[in-house]
Amino acid sequence: MDEQYGASGWATSNIRLLVGTPDANKDGIPDIWTLRADGAVRFYAGSRGEMAHSGVEIVGNSDDGWRNKMTTG
Repeated sequence: MDEQYGASGWATSNIRLLVGTPDANKDGIPDIWTLRADGAVRFYAGSRGEMAHSGVEIVGNSDDGWRNKMTTG
């Protein structure tokens, strides 16, 4: 059964790419990386319930950030 993980802000108009990864911060819970429509890259540490935080900005959107990038290596 699917469960809601985030209540709002996760539409494709806000987030161009969403990638789930194994545990990047070593807390035993898989994490999420996003490429936002404004070009910013954000890291969301996983949790056992709804993701109620806005994540951590890893790449800012100055100079369009990753807005016009097509892929990562």
